[in-house]
Amino acid sequence: PGALVKGRIEARDVKNVRFMGRGILETEGYSSRPDQLHGILFDRSENITVEGIGIRSYDTWWQTLFLNTINTEVAHVNLFGIGVNTDGVDIDAVKNFVVRDSFIRCEDDGLGWHALDAAANGEMITENVLADNLVIWNTRWGNGIRIGASMEAQLWRDITIRNVDILMHAHSGIYSDYSDWAWMDNLKFENVTIEKPSVPISFYIDETRYSNSNGYLQARGH
Repeated sequence: PGALVKGRIEARDVKNVRFMGRGILETEGYSSRPDQLHGILFDRSENITVEGIGIRSYDTWWQTLFLNTINTEVAHVNLFGIGVNTDGVDIDAVKNFVVRDSFIRCEDDGLGWHALDAAANGEMITENVLADNLVIWNTRWGNGIRIGASMEAQLWRDITIRNVDILMHAHSGIYSDYSDWAWMDNLKFENVTIEKPSVPISFYIDETRYSNSNGYLQARGH
């Protein structure tokens, strides 16, 4: 408690890792937008817990990303991002993922849920994902919750977002620019409060500037 740790976390091909505490991870100078270095990255990992910490990110890259990762829980975290691309909690190809009981302040997508670059990352099915009891404060860029833009995967299924208060949103409260070929099955939003007027919800399926551009596949999803 009370610790201020300057740095970032990057873990690949690990199992049974817990990153816990009541202090703050200060990522400025370590997480890098030009180099796309995240504040916290778990890649191809299993049985991961991130709990209790605060993260402070100033003109950095995404605050957290969980990629090709199975059995993950993010709980009681307090994220505070300033600057474009300071997404809150991002996922890409996960199974059995929970983010709960947390505060996300960001100047890009609060939840950035997508499937980027199938050629590099594969097309692991994203399934059994839950966001529960969150407060999201998104300003300047991005959205409260974004599903897309890139959806370079075969299947997303059993995705639930519930008990979320979106206090502010720069673009939309809930936004999905569904730009690639994944099939979405059983996506549910329950008890989501969007405080700011303007564009509360925007969903569409279309080719966008985020659609696959390396020749892997050109198709839209369902």
